[in-house]
Amino acid sequence: MKKFTDTGLWAMLLNTVSTGGGSTEANTAMNEFAAELTGYCRGESDLAERTRTLRFTRTELAAMAERPALYGAEKK
Repeated sequence: MKKFTDTGLWAMLLNTVSTGGGSTEANTAMNEFAAELTGYCRGESDLAERTRTLRFTRTELAAMAERPALYGAEKK
């Protein structure tokens, strides 16, 4: 089974932290998101509900990445 730490996002985050890249605001936002995600996964005991919510969140994040103008940000 693939571990979360084997994902591209994890590698990107580690690279950002190790090179000092990224803004403090972005790092704070990512830490907050990760903490909320961890808390949700620990607290939600219904596996089907957890899976639906995580898939929905993934879909929303993918849409934001593909069409940042619709979400109030411009792609760099």
